[in-house]
Amino acid sequence: MKGKGLIFFAVGAILAGVITAVYLSQTTIKEKEAEITGLESDKASLEKDKASLEKDKEDLTVKLDTADTSLKLEKTKLSDLSMKYDMKVSDYDTQVAKHELYVVEAAAVLADKNEEISNLSTKLSTAQNKNRDYDSQIKTLNNQMADKD
Repeated sequence: MKGKGLIFFAVGAILAGVITAVYLSQTTIKEKEAEITGLESDKASLEKDKASLEKDKEDLTVKLDTADTSLKLEKTKLSDLSMKYDMKVSDYDTQVAKHELYVVEAAAVLADKNEEISNLSTKLSTAQNKNRDYDSQIKTLNNQMADKD
């Protein structure tokens, strides 16, 4: 019976190994199921986050499009205002040039008038001197006539 004991021992060892393997596989399966459940929960959470991010992306895209449209409109307004400003500056420069030309022309006219006034003043002074001389001669003649009478 020596050989039967060894067989019983071998069968017992095999059964113990099988039971241990089944027990360990049950424990591993439960751990894996728990891990799978956790991963599924993480996946659901990540899918929610993804959906939320996609909605935020759509909202931001709409806002970006609105901002681009607004920016283009403002650029157009700025361009129009810039052109109007340039036209006003050009008109102002033209008016300044006209004014400067008027000032130069007026200065020339005033210089001519000043010279004319100076000449007339000289003539008036000469005429007044002659008038005084004539008055003096008339007085002298009057005095001479009075003396003869």
